[in-house]
Amino acid sequence: MYKYNIKNMTRREFLRASSFMGVALTGATVPLLTGCTKEEVAGKDNYSVQIGYYDCDHMVAAPISRDRGLLMNNGVNNFRMTGNGQVPQAMTAGHMDVGYVGTTTIERAFRNGAPIRVVANNHRGGSWYLVAANHIKEAKDLIGKRVSLGAHPNPFWCNCATQVDIPWQFEHYDVYVMTDRDEYVALMAGHLDGYTCCDPWGSMAEYSDVGWIVATNHLLQDGSWGACCDLVMRDAFIEQHRELAKLCLKTHIDALMFVYEQPYKAAETFASDFKVPLPVAIKTIWRKTNAEGTSMTWRHDVSEKERQFAYSKSLGLPEFQETAPPAEWMDDTLLKEIGAPDFYEFIEKKVKPYFPDRMSLEDWTDVATKRHTI
Repeated sequence: MYKYNIKNMTRREFLRASSFMGVALTGATVPLLTGCTKEEVAGKDNYSVQIGYYDCDHMVAAPISRDRGLLMNNGVNNFRMTGNGQVPQAMTAGHMDVGYVGTTTIERAFRNGAPIRVVANNHRGGSWYLVAANHIKEAKDLIGKRVSLGAHPNPFWCNCATQVDIPWQFEHYDVYVMTDRDEYVALMAGHLDGYTCCDPWGSMAEYSDVGWIVATNHLLQDGSWGACCDLVMRDAFIEQHRELAKLCLKTHIDALMFVYEQPYKAAETFASDFKVPLPVAIKTIWRKTNAEGTSMTWRHDVSEKERQFAYSKSLGLPEFQETAPPAEWMDDTLLKEIGAPDFYEFIEKKVKPYFPDRMSLEDWTDVATKRHTI
């Protein structure tokens, strides 16, 4: 068993610190696009699709599919979308049909009998940031300090720690467990010295000048892509509402294409949904689609999952010593049935002519702003 002291900080404790925040957590107002609907499809199956996602930048395709009218454009007129819900549990109970879920959570849920399957990728690599307050001048200064790391060591944190040559074992830190948003507030109020997070809370720390990104979990130690999160569907939903399932999958792909081709508009939606300033949302989208490579993808790749779990197992983390093979819970049948476009071909033909690899934030933003008017 792990032996370390973990402190759970309540939201109330950090709401008291909100008066110290020098920046408002507000974003731009995004107009909803109604578009056209496919009445012939909706007429055949008007089932109300239950869709869930987590409060994480990796899952931006979910709010984009809703707020930019992509679900309705594809004929999915009757749906309910829930943010930051218990997606696997809801699927197991039959209360959710489609969800954006972390790969590790998917594997564990499948192994425990959840009737779900991965129908498409969503985000590879697993962008995860180690953020430190400004008084922390180098990574080793975090040792012994107050750092929010979660309930137990995860591979993303271990990768970050290894990159900057600090131990990942929790006994070396004063460990706290908090949500990403609360971590940011706590750092700003001086209650934390560091934290790990998804974006926008790394970019938010930079934007408000209260912290800096020490390390990024992006690629595995050998330089290859690992796995992060996927689009999952409930087995019974696919079996009983196959056409709707295919339309939801098509919408997922359309949403990811939208992120790449119209990143400024995607950032507007992200800012509104996550309640952060637009510049933070722009930086977040830049990281996911360019600075860290083309990490948002629908392309199935069993080897990415296999590498991720092999790395996790090599760390000796107990929960990764026995895992179900990814091929058992990944299914590309629907991707084939809808004739999903080749991801790499899309990037080469539709994205790179405007956004070549590894652009600076300034250059990328300039192009994204110009394409915003298209």
